[in-house]
Amino acid sequence: MLGICSKRITEAAAFWGLVIGFILGMLRLVLSFFAEQVESIALIGWFANENWLYICIFLFIVISLLMLVLSLVTPRKSLQELKGLTFTTMPKEQLEEVKAGVDKWDYIHTAGIIGITVFIYWRFF
Repeated sequence: MLGICSKRITEAAAFWGLVIGFILGMLRLVLSFFAEQVESIALIGWFANENWLYICIFLFIVISLLMLVLSLVTPRKSLQELKGLTFTTMPKEQLEEVKAGVDKWDYIHTAGIIGITVFIYWRFF
């Protein structure tokens, strides 16, 4: 999401966001098996015992911030190298081609996925 919406997100930030997000997600999974044993440890106990939906939101925010910070300290690509890869660097012809390829089923499926996601958050809240 950050990569296609921003010209500033770098390859290194995306890579490390992926790696650290995976590590934190797997750490949460492993800690969930030992939730009762680590409950008394402040941050680790919260991380292991909190609802997984809240952990997903937490990880999304943490990894997004990490990627933004890493993008500020790593060299950015030139506009020529980014041409066609982000919404703001997409040529008008390419944007028109993308728009022409979208039909009502794309909107219906998108609404369905968003609806399912909202339902899951509502149901397990």
